[in-house]
Amino acid sequence: MKNIVIFLFLTNTLVFSQKNLNSFAYVVVPEQFSFLNEPDQYQLNAMAKFLLEKEGFAVFGAYETLPQELAVLPCGGLFFELKNKSGMLRTKLQFNLLDCHRKKVFESVEGVSREKEFRKAYQASLREAFESLKDEQYQYVPLAKQYTKTIPLDTKLVVSRNKSKTTYINADGLRIQLEENEGSYVVSLASSGVVKVSSETMICNLVKTSLPNVFKTLWKDTSGNLLQTIAYFDEKGNLNIDVEVSEDVSVMVFEPVL
Repeated sequence: MKNIVIFLFLTNTLVFSQKNLNSFAYVVVPEQFSFLNEPDQYQLNAMAKFLLEKEGFAVFGAYETLPQELAVLPCGGLFFELKNKSGMLRTKLQFNLLDCHRKKVFESVEGVSREKEFRKAYQASLREAFESLKDEQYQYVPLAKQYTKTIPLDTKLVVSRNKSKTTYINADGLRIQLEENEGSYVVSLASSGVVKVSSETMICNLVKTSLPNVFKTLWKDTSGNLLQTIAYFDEKGNLNIDVEVSEDVSVMVFEPVL
């Protein structure tokens, strides 16, 4: 029976489950909307950027280079999509904010205008559509800060500060041992309930970040695929590892063995 080969390694990229507007760091606005004939026609693209910035978003054009701190965030931004739903007598615009998988995160109301001049009508409609975004009160908060809390000093993790090992187990019976080293952790494989493995095999480095109990990691699965992710401790002291599966994020949870 083949051994499981698992290796976690340092990476500068954090992967989080995206859930709401506050989880996204920036918005990308296209240079030209699909229903118009030229870039920034009627200054709608420039106006969209201005109105997004007014609500607190960091905004970039489709061909602008993202700052390094934003570029390393997988699925860290949104794409601005503008829909033309105009009829015979009224101009109607509605916009969506889409994530990197083109899933809708926010849908605005329809902005409506009866102006006859295209420029005035489109701009008035866009402004009205943005009124619904104001209610969201956007403020970027990294997901690690949303879901990770500081572990109390009396938890089992503190024991590892004395170089002792703390054992964790997941739902599949995989046991790992954590040994603390100056705020980071060395993780070794203890045993598996499914496949026999050699104990004391190092499978992971959890490298500390500026966020409490959040660690930079790279997961290598049994097929040799490298999955950029994070590991973090929740308020119960469980070790959580985010793994992207089928364009979604699944959490592998290891509970401490008391």
